[in-house]
Amino acid sequence: MTATATITPSATREVTLTRVFDAPRSLVFKLWTEPKHLAKWWGPKSFTNPVCEVDARPGGAIRIVMRAPNGVDYPMTGSFREIVAPERLVFTTVAEDASGGRLIEGLTTVTFAEHGGKTTVTVHARAVALVPIAEQMIKGMDAGWTQSLEKLADLVQATCQGAMKVEPQQEHAWLKQLVGEWTYESTLPAEPGQSSPIWKGSETVRSLGDLWVIADGQGEMPGGATGTTMMTLGYDPQRKQFVGTWIGSMMTHLWRYEDGALDAAGRVLTLNAEGPSMSGDGTMAKYQDVIELKSDDHRTLSARILRSDGTWHQFMTVHYRRKR
Repeated sequence: MTATATITPSATREVTLTRVFDAPRSLVFKLWTEPKHLAKWWGPKSFTNPVCEVDARPGGAIRIVMRAPNGVDYPMTGSFREIVAPERLVFTTVAEDASGGRLIEGLTTVTFAEHGGKTTVTVHARAVALVPIAEQMIKGMDAGWTQSLEKLADLVQATCQGAMKVEPQQEHAWLKQLVGEWTYESTLPAEPGQSSPIWKGSETVRSLGDLWVIADGQGEMPGGATGTTMMTLGYDPQRKQFVGTWIGSMMTHLWRYEDGALDAAGRVLTLNAEGPSMSGDGTMAKYQDVIELKSDDHRTLSARILRSDGTWHQFMTVHYRRKR
């Protein structure tokens, strides 16, 4: 933050302060113009604002009562001259004494410039002392504004953290049923007259906080090799769908699950993905992984591909059983 101040013998003080906030300017502008937010940071450190009324439009009124730690109130009125959202604010202020007498007249211009997701706020404040006692008061303008912007920085940080926080939903709780140690048997459709080949392995499913599960698998593959896999699964409340990824040591494609949904009974989760076609011609095809809870200790995963005729062909089934 930088601050410059100029005082003239006529009891006028001008202060310019600049601060960079790690947040988009639409958010920072909102914290300047909505009273419920403005009341949280306006004024010097340890001051509160029991009254904060803001009509954020050209000509709209401002009324704020700051309360000092010793309980003394400092009322202020004013109005907006300009509002260019989210770029610029210009407003007047009048600091008053307890009987409504005018102590200080002020004019404040605030600009908001966004670069790389961060917002530079520049405050230019001009104040004129109308009575002798106010001359001493305006000498603390730069300190007062500096402390206000520090409080604003704390609010910006808290608001950003709060915006990122997601409360677990019932869908996240559903995923927790997968957590544990499992063994599995994977089968492919058998050729006519032959039995289905079986490949065995194990999987560990763990929680990542309350919102994600991660499944680490290791087991046999056709041809005698050993493969390792990792699946992530979560739920996006805004999109109202299950999402996730799958990777395996046997391929380079990153599978992304989209549009995942539970059936009405809450037993079957269908996950949609796109990946290389089995034809080997370099084209992409649509796939589904279908997870079904048979019991608390038994679940299946069925993998299928969408054929050109619009039907789904199941090409693999995996049975998972919880370790005892």
